[in-house]
Order: sequence, then C-alpha cells, then structure tokens
Amino acid sequence: MSTTPAGDGPSQDDCEQALEQLHQFLDHELPSADSDHIRDHLHLCEQCLDTYDLTQQVKDLVHKHCGSAAPDDLRTKVLRTLRTSDS
Repeated sequence: MSTTPAGDGPSQDDCEQALEQLHQFLDHELPSADSDHIRDHLHLCEQCLDTYDLTQQVKDLVHKHCGSAAPDDLRTKVLRTLRTSDS
C-alpha cells in the first residue's frame, strides 16, 4: 500500500481502490488477498472506515426494509451520493 508523500497515511489511489471494491468486500465476493488489503486499509484510513460504516448501515437498512438486495437505481444513487460527499 503506498502512502502520501509526507508518509502520513494511505494515498488517494489507495482510497479509490478500496472504495471501488467496498461492496464486493461487504458481500464477501473478493479473494482473500484483496479482502486483507482492504481490511488493512480500513485500519489505517479513518475516512474510508467512515464510508465503510455508512455503507454497511445502508445495506443493513435496505436488507431490513426491501429484501436482500437494493434496487439498482437506489444503489447507484447511494453510491453517487457517497462519492460526492467524500470530495
């Protein structure tokens, strides 16, 4: 995992990579090496951990109220909102 030039945490590229795979990570769809990489990243990056927590809460609410999977349009809207709120 690369760090920022100052060496004080994960790089933006690391965050983008972790967030791109977040749903697969939550759904246990990644190979164990990739899951380990994301788990390590979440331990180092509070911002991505916050996104992880929020995403897990949304998934739990959707599952509770809508069944096992969110409708595609809702998932797309939530992901778009999460990405713009991180900017």
